[in-house]
Amino acid sequence: MSKLSFLKKTVLSLALAVTVVGAGSVQAAQIDYNNPNNQPIKNPVFNTYTNAPAGIGNEADFVKLRKSNGDPTVPANQSNFIDPVNAVCNVGEKFDIRTYVHNGANAEYNNNGSGSAVARNVSVAMQAQLGVTKKNFVFTSTISASNAASVTDTGKLNCENNVRLKLVPKTVKVYSKFAGFSNAPDSSVNGNLKIGSRTAGSGDVYGCWDDRVLVVYVVEVVAAPQPPAPSAVCELLTVENLGDRKYRYTLTASGKNGAEFKNATYNFGDGTSQEDGKVVEHTYAKDGTFTTTATPMFMAGDKNVPVPANVKCKVTIKTSIPKENCPTPGKEQFPAGSPECQETPVVTPPVTVIPSTGIGGILGGLFGTSAAGYGATMLFQKRRALKNMK
Repeated sequence: MSKLSFLKKTVLSLALAVTVVGAGSVQAAQIDYNNPNNQPIKNPVFNTYTNAPAGIGNEADFVKLRKSNGDPTVPANQSNFIDPVNAVCNVGEKFDIRTYVHNGANAEYNNNGSGSAVARNVSVAMQAQLGVTKKNFVFTSTISASNAASVTDTGKLNCENNVRLKLVPKTVKVYSKFAGFSNAPDSSVNGNLKIGSRTAGSGDVYGCWDDRVLVVYVVEVVAAPQPPAPSAVCELLTVENLGDRKYRYTLTASGKNGAEFKNATYNFGDGTSQEDGKVVEHTYAKDGTFTTTATPMFMAGDKNVPVPANVKCKVTIKTSIPKENCPTPGKEQFPAGSPECQETPVVTPPVTVIPSTGIGGILGGLFGTSAAGYGATMLFQKRRALKNMK
């Protein structure tokens, strides 16, 4: 039975104009449910009443939410739907999203399903912001029919932090007093769902308070994917000799994912260090071999992101004294013993040459006897032999 028939009010029919309620939301002209001067409605019109009973209130606000235990069939009198819902939105927390459908035409014009009051080819297009990272979510539903004006409304979920939502599988439910609860495919969310008040999915919604239809689905909070961590890399450190132990270091370093170069710490290898930009000059107090390291520091948001300790640029240099600064007679600028200023003498190792003297030379070479010694020995032996012959 329609509300108007229940009140036994029969007056002339009145065509209902269409007006816009809120940005992007189209609604029928609103009628106070409790007004005794309400006129009967012959043709389908959706969600047109204000001050509707059973906690409905303004039917134009037909997309509402509530915290969920995962069961969308919990009656509203046990857990009411509201709009908006403000929540922490912890990971795993669930919310029911409901679309309320009421054809406000008078029941006496249904004529057992063939009358002018029955809305034909009724569908609900539901849009949910799933799989996006944000704090504030908007759920939009549009109710349409082939013989009635479409109406649109939104419900909002406001979270404290950036999160994502996903549809809980197999939770899309359609309810009417005559058909009870029926399951609808998951594709109904961010899709189009045909509904019916007497037969589920028939597309026919009768004009009557008892023929209201509810579509409910459940969304769950999931963790938002974390953006890539800011990082930095030290790519190259080059050195340029400016003379007089002065060197210019040039650093090449870059950051990713929001990391911006702040400065670099240079350790010059001689016990000194300093913070500076990507180009720095340093003068060494004495000669030597030094290894300079550069550790860049990057800024990411309000936090410093240092390059990991094992990612450093380094270069080794050996200071040298220019020849023009070496000691000169009467004007020594460096100690006389500075190795860079000393000429290295060419040392030629001694060479022993053995003359070629025939057999004597050969024997001397083999037995360590010189040619002269060998000749003297032979002469002595020859004289001794002549003496013995006499």
